[in-house]
Amino acid sequence: MKWPIQTIAELTMRLLMPPAFISSPASMKKGTAISGTWDGATVASTELDQTRLADAQSIARALSALQRNSQVRDAVQASDSLRAYLADNREQIGGLQNSSGLTADSLNQLDMVDNLFGTIKSQLDVSAELKPALGNLQIPLAKLALLDPRFFVDQSHSARNVVDKLSRLASSANFPNKVLESRINNIVDGIICDYENDASVFDTALDKIEKLLTLMNTSDRTSAQVKQLAQAHAADLEIRIGQMQSMHDTLSRLAKSCKGDHRPDCPILDSLAREES
Repeated sequence: MKWPIQTIAELTMRLLMPPAFISSPASMKKGTAISGTWDGATVASTELDQTRLADAQSIARALSALQRNSQVRDAVQASDSLRAYLADNREQIGGLQNSSGLTADSLNQLDMVDNLFGTIKSQLDVSAELKPALGNLQIPLAKLALLDPRFFVDQSHSARNVVDKLSRLASSANFPNKVLESRINNIVDGIICDYENDASVFDTALDKIEKLLTLMNTSDRTSAQVKQLAQAHAADLEIRIGQMQSMHDTLSRLAKSCKGDHRPDCPILDSLAREES
């Protein structure tokens, strides 16, 4: 996949000068420290309350809370951009309420991720069946870009290769293919479910993608190879089913132990608090 030229140009500028001193609009003096507004503009940092500025860490934590919500993922894809979605809903998103704006670096990263997924949506030859699945990666990849800016500049970064090679697999030339579609959706679901702060999730996903690409590119593949692929898919599904069943059993047990009355003590909240600590 060819990455957007504008994205690379922006990254080059960021590499040459620290984000707090990126050359800003003509109305500002050169070298003025800048911050970002939620509508995507850059302003002199003196215009915003710096104590209420959302930084990369706080935005990444907010994205973690949204990542597994399918309704949010759909809303982001229907929105103009992820940044626009966050701007419109920040008062309902933990960690972003009452924020005066965001750091210039965070604004750059969010806008570059939006640029990337805008290209996937509008320009790449990706099967219509798979565009929503690839779009579901926008939130976890935005979180990754905020926490690890190497995602954009390191061509060998596993997450970047995940996007590149998934886009190749999702090419319309490979479809219709229900088995491949299911495998790609399974890989994307794995990233959404498993990625917190450990980028090794993308290494695991990349290994699965490369095996799929090898199989797709082997014209003389045997039925044994196809059987192996099906068995691997079934094993992945069993793991997911086990995880979901465990979550179901835990929530059911906690719900039964909760009296559901007006008192503040609640075993469900107590259990969640212990998991957070």
